[in-house]
This record gives sequence, C-alpha cells and structure tokens, in this order.
Amino acid sequence: MPTLFVREFDVRAARAALACLWLAVGIVLLLIVVVPSSAPFLLIVAGGLVVLAAALTALRQRLSPRLVSRVILGAAAAALTVAAWYTGGPESPSFRSYAVAIVGASWLILAPRAAALATIGALGLMAALTYAGTQQWLPPTRIVHTPWTLWLTTAASASLLAVMLRLNVGRVDAALAAAELELARSNEAHRLAAQSERRFAEVVATVPGVVYEFQIDAGGTLRFTFVSEGARRLFDVDPAALVADAGILFAMVEPPSQLQALRDSIARAHATLESWEIDGVVRTPAGRERWIRGQAVPTVYADGSVRWHGVLSDISARRRAEQALSESRQALRRSLSLLQSAFDSTADGLLVVSADGRVTDYNQKLVSLWRVPDSVIATKDDQQLLAHAMSQLVEPDAFMSGVQHLYQHPEAVSFDTLLLKDGRCFERYSQPQVLDGAVVGRVWSFRDVTARLDEERRRAELEDQLQQAHTLEALGTLSGGIAHDFNNLLTVIMGHAEAALLDSDEAHRRDSLQTIGEACVRASELVRQIREFSQPRPAERAVLTVAEGIGSAIQLLRTTMPKSVDLAVTLDPTVTMFANATQVQQVVTNLIVNAAQAIGSGAGRISVTLDEVPGGEAPPTVPGTPAGRYARLTVRDTGRGIAAEVLPRIFDPFFTTKTASPGSGLGLAVVQGIVRRHAGAIAVESTPGSGTTVRVYWPALAPDVAAPRPAPPAVSAVPVAGDGRRILVVDDEPAIARVVAESLRRAGYVVVAATDPREARRLFMADPLAFDAVLSDVAMPNLSGVDLGREMLARRPDVPIVLFTGYSAEFGPDDARAIGFRAVLSKPVTTAVLAEALHRALQSPAAPGR
Repeated sequence: MPTLFVREFDVRAARAALACLWLAVGIVLLLIVVVPSSAPFLLIVAGGLVVLAAALTALRQRLSPRLVSRVILGAAAAALTVAAWYTGGPESPSFRSYAVAIVGASWLILAPRAAALATIGALGLMAALTYAGTQQWLPPTRIVHTPWTLWLTTAASASLLAVMLRLNVGRVDAALAAAELELARSNEAHRLAAQSERRFAEVVATVPGVVYEFQIDAGGTLRFTFVSEGARRLFDVDPAALVADAGILFAMVEPPSQLQALRDSIARAHATLESWEIDGVVRTPAGRERWIRGQAVPTVYADGSVRWHGVLSDISARRRAEQALSESRQALRRSLSLLQSAFDSTADGLLVVSADGRVTDYNQKLVSLWRVPDSVIATKDDQQLLAHAMSQLVEPDAFMSGVQHLYQHPEAVSFDTLLLKDGRCFERYSQPQVLDGAVVGRVWSFRDVTARLDEERRRAELEDQLQQAHTLEALGTLSGGIAHDFNNLLTVIMGHAEAALLDSDEAHRRDSLQTIGEACVRASELVRQIREFSQPRPAERAVLTVAEGIGSAIQLLRTTMPKSVDLAVTLDPTVTMFANATQVQQVVTNLIVNAAQAIGSGAGRISVTLDEVPGGEAPPTVPGTPAGRYARLTVRDTGRGIAAEVLPRIFDPFFTTKTASPGSGLGLAVVQGIVRRHAGAIAVESTPGSGTTVRVYWPALAPDVAAPRPAPPAVSAVPVAGDGRRILVVDDEPAIARVVAESLRRAGYVVVAATDPREARRLFMADPLAFDAVLSDVAMPNLSGVDLGREMLARRPDVPIVLFTGYSAEFGPDDARAIGFRAVLSKPVTTAVLAEALHRALQSPAAPGR
C-alpha cells in the first residue's frame, strides 16, 4: 500500500506540473497583450511552452509521472524567468513575483529534496541572468513598464499562478487524504491478516504432529508449500528445509523398500483426487524410529491447480499399545488354551456353578468320577447334580449341610472328605469365584484319593513293621543287659527265699520276705520298660516332657554299657514337645547304641544333652530349617568316627558299616523317619578318629505348656474289705489263680477260681446272678478273656468285669471300656491294687452303651 500511495502522489504532482505549464503559456500570452512590443519574443516562448506541454501530455502515460513533473517545472521555471527578465530586468517586480511563485510551487509539488534543488536552480539562474545583464552579455530588456502596467502584470501573473497552484495543491491534498484512507484500510487488512496468521499458527501449534501443504507439479514431483513447526519435534528437521527439499522426508522412510509404495499411494490419490492415508516407519536424523500416519485431502482451486492439506501424526505409542495389546491377547489366548487344557486334563473333577445355581463349566473327569448320566449333565442344573451326588454318599445329610452352609456364606472356603457307598473316598475343595471383587459363583474340585489312602495305610503298616524290626534289633542289643539285671534280681529273690524257709527267726524271715517283694517290684518295673519299648502301639502324640520320655530308655541302656564307657547325661527338665513317647525313646536308644558300638570294647565317653534352641532361631547346623523353638538332643561319642565318603549315606535304609557287630542298617533310617514325621531335623558331624556328634532338633512347645502328669492311683496300703462279695477268678495258670484267690479271700471276698475259661463260662451261664464281679486273664487258650467277657455281658449287661494281663499290646483300657469292661490291670499286681480295682468296679455304674 505505501507504494500505491507514492505512485498516486506522483501522478497528482505530474498533473499539477502540466497545469502550471499551461498557466505559463497563458501568462506569456497575457504579456503580449500588455506589452505588444515584446510580442515576437513572447510568442516564441509561448510556442516552445505549448510544444513542450503537448509533448509531455502525449507521453505522460509512458513516462514516469515524477520525471514529467520535474521536466515541466524546470522548463517552466527557465521560461518564466527569462520572460520576466526581458519584461523588466532583474529589478522588475514581475521577475521577482515569478521567481517566488515558481519556488513556492516547487516546494508544494515536489518532494523536499527536489524542491530544494529547484530553489537552488532558480536562484542560480537569477544570479546568472543578473550577472550576464551587468556584463551586457544579454540584450537589454525591451519592455519598459509604467508603474501601473508593472503592478498589473505582476499582480495578475502572481494571482493566476497562486490560484492554479492552490487548485493543484488541493488536488494533491485530496490524493493524500485518499492515500491515507487507503493506507488505513491497508493497515487494517494487514492487522486482520496478521491476526488470522497468528490464530492459524496457534491452531497449527496445537495440532499434534505436522500440518502441511503440498502440491504436485506437471512432472509428478511433490513439493511442500507449507510445513508447521511440528516437523522439528517429529522429524528432527527444520520445517524450512522440508519446504526447500521434500526428499529429506522421503529419505527417512524405513525400510527403503517401502518408499516406492509410499510414492504409488500418493500418485493414486492425486489421480483420483480422493483422500490420502498411509502408515509407515521413519528414522530421523537423530536415530529415533517412529511410526507415522500420513493423511491429506485435496483442494482444487479456480485456476485448476490442486493442493493437498493434511497432517503427519506420530502413532508410535498407539502402535506400541496395539502391539502390546496384540501380544496380551495372544498371551491371553495361550493362557486360556493352557487353562482349558489343564481344566480338561487335570486328575480332579471340576465343576463351576454360577450364583443362580446354573452349571457354567465342568470337565469330563467330574462326569467320570461321579458317573453322571448324560441326561443329568445336559440340564446344567446344580440341584440335579447335587441329588445325583447325594445318592452315592455314605453320609448325604452331612454333605448337604455343608453345601447349604456354603450357599449361606458365598465367600467361604471349604474342604472335607467324602466317603462313597462303593468304597471310594473323595477330597472335596470349594472356592468362591470372584470377579471384580464380587462373588459370581463357586468352583468345586473333587479328587479321588482312594488309592492314596490305601497307599498311606500300607506305608504306615510298613513303617510300623520297620520300627518293630528295629525295636527287636535294639532289644537284641539290650538282651545282655536285661538278662544281667534279671539274673541279679533272681539271685536276690532265690537267696532270700531260701533264707526265709530256713531261718527260724521271725524278724529275719520278715526282712527276707520284704527284700523279695522289693526285688519283685524292680523286676516288674524292668518288664514294664521292656514292654513299653517293644510292644507296637498307635503313634499317638501328646504333650511330653522330653527328659522324662527319654529318661526310662537311658536307664534301661545303662545296664548294657560296658564298664569302660562313661555315659554322662544332662537333661533340661523344662523342655516339652508334642510327640509320641515310644518313638522318642527309639531315637535315643538307637543313637546311644550306635555310639556305644562306635566306641567298642575300649574306654570311651558318651554324653547325652537335652536343651532348647533359643526361640526364633533356626537350627544352625541344618540349612533350610525354618526358625522357631526347638528342643535339641545331642549325643556325642569318642568313638572311631565316620569317613567323609560314608557320611552322606548313613541314613540310607539297609546301609551299614558294621562288620563285626550285628545290625540290619535300619537304625538311622528309622531315626530319620521319626524325626521328619515330627517336623524336626537331624545333623551329623564326624571326624575319623575323633568321634561323632549327632544333633536332633524337635519342635518344642512354649515354656508355659506343661505335660500332664497322671494322678497317682488312690490305692491304700491295706486291701479294701470285700464284705463277702462273690468273685469269679479266671486264669489258665493255676499258681496265679491260686495266689489271686487267696489274696482276695484275705481281703474279705468269697472267691471261686477257674483255670479253664470254658468252665468259668459254664459256671456263670448256669447262674449269672451268683457272682458280684468277674476277674479274668486276657490271654488264655480255647477262649480269650475278652471273648469270655463279651458272652457274659451279653447274658448279664450290668456284671462288673475286670481284666488283668501280662501283655497289653493289643488290648488297652480304651478298648476295654468300649466293650463294657470296668478296668484293665497289668501283671504283676499287688493285693491292694487288685482289691481297689474290684471295689471301684463294684461301685461304678455299667459302662456307657451297656
């Protein structure tokens, strides 16, 4: 717009200059009228001005307006100045008025620099004419003015010149005003355009990726006409570089083999003028690899040209997400496939039931386990499946009660064992199915454990046989010491019995009999220890004071130790554990016997220590054992030790290094099995020639858990009076029957003794009310005491029956009470104990269930 304004101003100035030129012609013609004497000269001047004005008017469309205005002003100034000279000389007022008018017009029409040059030129011309007149180089002036003509011509020319100049100045002002208005409009347009460009830039800046415009020339070459600043972030390239050379972007395509496919897609879109879209990979100059999506739409302009406008977007994150999603879906499909395979191939029968009681899934193992008919499973009705299952159970009511409890408590987890009528046994596990924190159903799992339970029973039997075999082996080792103790006791009994028969002194006879009784008590205790150690019994566990549990075994072992072996025992009496006492005794016996055999016949020492590992610590010598409270049994000997290559095998069954001593190789294997079943650990340290140390760790109980102590039997030293009650005594040993009968008679009972259980049965059956109680041995020929008692109870359920036996391995107090017997006594038994047991049996009611 400023250029347009300057051009318009120059045009106005040229028009004003032409007007001044024609004015000059008019002034010259006026001077001819006023001063006729100078007509020839003035006509020549006027003619030249007319020719100049006509020429410039004709050529002004081709010439520069500024050049036109300057030529006219210069010519007019020269002509008017010369004319003024000849009409009055340098002192003429007209000459001066012309000069002033021309100079003023120059400043009004021309730019300041051109006006200054015109002023200087006019003054220079005046000075040159004045100097030429004084030197008489020019002809003298021909017109002599009178005052009134002088003033008239001067005023007229000056007035006309001023009026014309003023008119032209007005035109110039109007042009200036129009130019200023146009300039204001132009500025407003520029402002709006700038604002629009700014908004466009802001919008483009917010568009993720690159906003671009491109066109394709006649040769098929793509050229960018606009690229946004996003190219700098997306492609690590200056946008101006892409505008200059679009090949920079094409060179980034990865792999390069995809470049032709990109060009073909652009060419197809350009040919059909359809929207263009393509995805691809680029590698930027900075080495970054990105997935790019290109999109563009065509715009057809009025001149037929086509430009494409679009966006290049970074879809790397989306592609990674899509790839991750695809991998996740693939992993999910694999997981579902694996889950389905596991679901179908598992050994368990699986059933999934929705919250509304519909079967949503099951496997074929469930159908085969429960032998479900196709007609039932096809209904997918949980109630029908439940009814079918209950028809096969031994205890269906208990099962149904558990099911109803789970329905009432949807979040509960349940486990139980189901016995079927056909002898099978199932383990049932039930877990709620949870989705987004809410219970939507329940999963049932059924496993047939019949074979496993049978195997466990067989294994338990084999372990019992193994332990019994080891017990017999240990008894064989102990037999020498046992025989030694029995021989000593028999020597004492025989010696004092002879003394009692031969000694006439009553006091000496009583002392001998007292000593015989004490020896019998010691012999009875020795038999009890041997029986407890050797007889098989269920592996029942109870709270056990460890020191008391192993003390009796150590006492029995002392008699087997050679005199050259020192057995040192230190036991903490406060250590308790939950264990089977007999198995603990087996462990101690085996370890001490092995230690004694390692020492041999020479001198040595065996130390047995029982203490407790501090709470919260793991056994330091057994890696992998969890921290906790442990009872530690340490057996240390000074024997020959174990070789390093043999040490890893000492717990192998039937492995033994004993060549001269008897041994089956089962001892340490049994020990390890017992320790493991008690959740314990065992560690062995040995150095050949320096002895062996065995440490056994048993889980111990807290100090405040004490082992129950049996209440001492309430037996008086004097037998309880029988008050004449009739007792039937049955024992196949006549001596025992006789001595028991005599003891009870002394206690005040009326006794009928029988040595044949069949005779005793005949006596009882002949008159069941003839006897107040029955005392019978257990192990008898032809008819055992247990069977005899059953027959008596069948005939008279309230009869008190007391059993006594010398071997109670297969028949204990619990078994006796279950049948209906009142008590079971172990031989040997004193008269006081026997009488007290009969008294309690006579006073107590019949056994429960009789």
